[in-house]
This record gives sequence, C-alpha cells and structure tokens, in this order.
Amino acid sequence: MLFLTLDRSAPESVAALFRDGGCIWRRKWESAAARNPTWLTELIAELPVELTAVEAFYAGTGPGSFSGIRGGISVLQGLVLPRKKPLFGVGSIAAMAWRLRAENPLVAGDARRGLIWVYDGSFRLLKPDAFVPGDRKVYSPEAVRVAALTGCDIASASPEPEDIGNYVLAHPDAVLTDPVPVYLQPAV
Repeated sequence: MLFLTLDRSAPESVAALFRDGGCIWRRKWESAAARNPTWLTELIAELPVELTAVEAFYAGTGPGSFSGIRGGISVLQGLVLPRKKPLFGVGSIAAMAWRLRAENPLVAGDARRGLIWVYDGSFRLLKPDAFVPGDRKVYSPEAVRVAALTGCDIASASPEPEDIGNYVLAHPDAVLTDPVPVYLQPAV
C-alpha cells in the first residue's frame, strides 16, 4: 500500500510517503516555509510518485497549531475528494510519543488559558503549578514555553516525518476515520 502523511500541528510541518510498510520519502518545512503558499506545490513536485498513485492519506490531528492542523486536513481533503481516496486522522502527539516510547515519556504543551496539556496515553489538562513529572522525562514541541510555565526541565521534541506512518503501521486501530483536530478546550 502507498500512503502519504501530513502533519502541520507543530512549528515544523512534516510529510512522508510510505510503501509496503516503509518510509520511501520524507519532508520537513521550517515555520516560515510552512506558511508560504507554495509549500503544497513543492510537496507534490518532490513526491517520487504521481499523486494519483497514492492509495490513502493520513492527517496529523494535533494537538498543536490550530490553523496548521485545520489547514493540513483541508489540503488533504482537497486532494482526496476528486480522487475518491480515503483520508484518515492520526493524533500527532500520540504518534510522536510512540516514537519516544523507550523513554517512557510525558509530552506536554501549552493549552493556553492558564493550562497545560499532558499526554501519557491520554490527555489531561492541568494548571502549570500542578504539573509534577516525577522521574519521567518530559518532551514538548514548545519546550521553552512549557518550561517557563511549569518551572520543569522540558526537552524539545517535535513530530518527525515518519511518526504518523510508523504509528499507523503499528497501531491501525488508533486511526480516525474522520480527521478532526484534537480540541482540548471548548472554543471561546
């Protein structure tokens, strides 16, 4: 099976192409490049296969950048609709945590509104002063910000291009048939 993943939840956007259980192409964009409207044209031009050959698409659902996640899902919806291909959602942070699983990580992020989110298999919201990681290493795509909020040592980690594809291959039951962003708080 040939499938494409796209995750725009973190400051660096990532994409990867998988064939028969292995990653055959990967791409990462820095923040400024990911906001440039030409990124999609560049992605399609760089793919080592015709877009029509891709059999399924997987979107990172966050949590993370609200606009990035929604934009990534929308782009993939636009690619799958005329081709009548399936589009699935995958938790970006769950996929990243799975990559880091050997270290038994906690992953944390700024949930805004005076809260942080913490992921260790499920999400919970905490006030920053209530966060006690114990002896577990904590990672975050926004490490500097979370460290300032919590006063804890936070290691920087962001989704990598292969994270979603490898997570899908290991945990096909974790795939969402409707790619909806992970919303941890109600809209204001």
